[in-house]
Amino acid sequence: MSFSPLQARLYAATHLGTPGDLEYYQLQTAGAAAVLELGCGHGRLLQALAPATDRLVGLDQEPELLQLARARNLPHTEFLQRDLRDLPHSEAFEHVILAYNGLYCLPDSQALLDTFQAAHRALIPGGKFHLDIYPTEGLDEDAEAMDIPDNVIVDDPSAPTTELDVDGVHYTIWEGSLWDPHERTFEVEFRYVRDDEPDEGGVPLTIRHRYWPLPEIIAAAHDAGLQLVGQREGFGDDLPDDAPPQHVLTFARID
Repeated sequence: MSFSPLQARLYAATHLGTPGDLEYYQLQTAGAAAVLELGCGHGRLLQALAPATDRLVGLDQEPELLQLARARNLPHTEFLQRDLRDLPHSEAFEHVILAYNGLYCLPDSQALLDTFQAAHRALIPGGKFHLDIYPTEGLDEDAEAMDIPDNVIVDDPSAPTTELDVDGVHYTIWEGSLWDPHERTFEVEFRYVRDDEPDEGGVPLTIRHRYWPLPEIIAAAHDAGLQLVGQREGFGDDLPDDAPPQHVLTFARID
């Protein structure tokens, strides 16, 4: 989907990453000559990396999110409106990052392989490709135990989850999801309902994720010439108890 300006601002106010991710990626890329972020969105991560990195490039397909990113006026940073697989060919990077579940935005297994191949081309020899994703282990087993028919999608009805203020307006956020265990997809719908317009239905925003078992992700990376060199669970040991679990993976270009 293409965001409206308001949807982009609501997305930016809601999607703030995973606790500890900024500090982790700062540590990984400190002093690098060039870093590329895929799916950079509104520039949250690149702003954190800018003080200790010589050159930054951010790619995203959403023009309104890129407008928010450019408004940060980050030094030595370039933003490009492109698909994750359409990477710059004129330079190579020490680090490529696909943060905050961005891998799950890919539509199918071919796109997964294509993205790893694009990251390989964009990296210098020995360069690192970093990503983080929420765990999906056990979902296939859950679906089998629930004996879900092939044509059935699991509906988690919309319910209010949190509140926030954007542009001086107070919103209640309603969230619901559809899970297709056969296609391994989640479709999450957010509705931002203004307190002064509670009966208007709110501003909709839908995020669709396609997930893969971790061994399939690692195998696709290997097929693209990227070797897993680091894996950890979460971004640190001193995070809040309610911090969501997250697989944090590092791959290196091998030639």
